[in-house]
Amino acid sequence: MRLAAATVLVLLGFAVPAAAQIEVTEPLNGARVLAVAFGKKLVTANVALSGRAPAGTNVPISASCRGFDCTAITFAGRGGRWATRMQLMVRKGHQRVTLNVGGVPLHLTLSKRVAPVFNAPLAAPTGLGGGTTVVVIGDSLAVGMAPALQGLLPGRPVLVDARIGRPLDEGMAVLAGSDPPRASFAYSLFTNDDPVRIEQLDAAVRSSVASLGPHGCAVWATIVRPKVGGRTYARVNARLRALALDPGLSGRLLIADWAQAVRGHRKQWLTQDGVHGTVAGYLARAQLYADALASCTD
Repeated sequence: MRLAAATVLVLLGFAVPAAAQIEVTEPLNGARVLAVAFGKKLVTANVALSGRAPAGTNVPISASCRGFDCTAITFAGRGGRWATRMQLMVRKGHQRVTLNVGGVPLHLTLSKRVAPVFNAPLAAPTGLGGGTTVVVIGDSLAVGMAPALQGLLPGRPVLVDARIGRPLDEGMAVLAGSDPPRASFAYSLFTNDDPVRIEQLDAAVRSSVASLGPHGCAVWATIVRPKVGGRTYARVNARLRALALDPGLSGRLLIADWAQAVRGHRKQWLTQDGVHGTVAGYLARAQLYADALASCTD
């Protein structure tokens, strides 16, 4: 049985607003959204979603992607506005898709015949959180570990913006424009990027620390996944560890060393794809982030 996203997060420890309190402003219900072919049998669309919800609450999103896992989480900032992107994937000839946005149904049609519309990069809500807030920005690994992280940090609000398949650049666009006073950020990014983009990752990590207010830390995780184009992520992980020792970042940048932790636990913590976590794996990953956040002294 597949549960609605809101139900899943409630069961796993996330408090979510009632459907009556959530509003979807874009796209409109029944809208046609621009899609492109993905191979011979699939159609995909990267849809910008936005709306309103009670400030400081998480908004879970799921979709009927006909056998493909389409899941995301976002959060409403202090002003009650939320915005994120959702990757949708359907089979050709079955291009109507229903999203569940915190209990609110949203019906869309993926079409290659819609005129392209320019969308500015998404900006995270301004004024996020307070001294104890943790903001999680990430990919499917963030979706998987977020409820466990909330359980490990019972006294701290955990706001999440994550979606399956999110690349580094989109994750950093979520951060763009935000002004988070006294908040710590947990990033789960780069698993969907080619390891040759190591300099882009370096710049993103430095930017994440520079964007912090006078308090808080930025937590990044080392990468575990099969080779891409014959290249491993060993140099990527070495760079992340080296960045944590950089005097200019020391104390503000913390590393959750997932690659090191997974050694000896692959069968217990990773699914067969070698990327995603089991229940035990996501709990272990969340514990790494919680431990890093607990060590943040600023």
